[in-house]
Amino acid sequence: MESLAHILSISFGFPTHVMNPWMRSIGVSKHFRLLMDGASQLVGSVAVVPMAHYFGKRSVSTGAITAVSVAPHLRGKKIAKTAMLHAIEEMAKRDFALSTLYPTAPAVYRGIGYANAAARCSFSIALSSIPSAVFLPFPGVHVRPFVPAQDEGGVRNAYKRWAVHQNGPFVREEQAQEEFCTVWDRTFLIPGEPLQRYVVVDESIQEIVGYTTYALRRKGLANLWLQVTDQVICTPAAGNCLLNFYASNKSMASEVRFFGNLQHPFLSVLPELKVELGYLVHVRIISLKRALEQRGYPSSLTAEVHLTVSDAIVPDNNGSFILRVSNGVGALEKGGRGDVILDVSALASLYTGYLSASQLLFDARLSNRGDEDCIVLLDTLFAGPAPTLTDFF
Repeated sequence: MESLAHILSISFGFPTHVMNPWMRSIGVSKHFRLLMDGASQLVGSVAVVPMAHYFGKRSVSTGAITAVSVAPHLRGKKIAKTAMLHAIEEMAKRDFALSTLYPTAPAVYRGIGYANAAARCSFSIALSSIPSAVFLPFPGVHVRPFVPAQDEGGVRNAYKRWAVHQNGPFVREEQAQEEFCTVWDRTFLIPGEPLQRYVVVDESIQEIVGYTTYALRRKGLANLWLQVTDQVICTPAAGNCLLNFYASNKSMASEVRFFGNLQHPFLSVLPELKVELGYLVHVRIISLKRALEQRGYPSSLTAEVHLTVSDAIVPDNNGSFILRVSNGVGALEKGGRGDVILDVSALASLYTGYLSASQLLFDARLSNRGDEDCIVLLDTLFAGPAPTLTDFF
């Protein structure tokens, strides 16, 4: 345990006392794969955590990859790549549809079929710039402190109400009971840092319509800000209430910072807001059949598309396939004309909605032997909200 904590600490730049509770939250014995040398000495690790994303309003299973580490004196010997190839093989046997990770070495992961598939942007708002005259309170909607026994169910319902209409957020409530620590738990797992939790309540319907979880952080003596670790806005009233609530803290903090995508509702209403690209999330197709059959599609569309897919690592993903979509559900079978040709990395970017088929044509990651309607159809099938992932793991 201590040897693993040490390697993770020097790999990611966090103190050992931070790594230990994080490792326990993932489950060292269940989800970590330890890399040993010939003398049975620990030289690295990789962890595969069962998760699920929302895509097309449906749950899609994924193996969330984290804790990929190699001892410094052994780096550059393709140990991490070998470990990841074994992890992909394992995930295929365990029937995962996808695999997801935050890449520290993008070239390594792109070389084994992962691709840019979602963005995690960082936003900052100067609290003094929030114009109170614009964001007037809505009658009957207010912010109050979170009460655990009373509000837990309402907060989870609010998250699902928001997340199911996005592409990419984790399906928090469906995590298996045997997991050591749920996504909800990890949202609040910041050792030594007290978190504040508030909910937005709409009295007219007696429901929680938004919430925020944040910590007061500082750099130096005078620079303090509100760092939001989890935030959901289900209605315009909830957004107004949270902005007013954040602004009320301007005597203590200069900014509020949070994560999201470039379609965040605050972008269209605030006069001043800074945006930085925090991370590009990588996704890999592990099982082509499960991935295409688990996600949702436009319910009004009945369609058939013919694909030729290549995958140098997972043999079952290779070949020609027919994807038939009806009533928002897809069914995949072998065969067909193979009109559209792409590999699994291009398909991952298309699958999440990060890139359209039309865009993939221009960077030569996709080719079309059929007519133009094939590309238009793929654009339509995978269209939707810009993919994002706000949870960090």
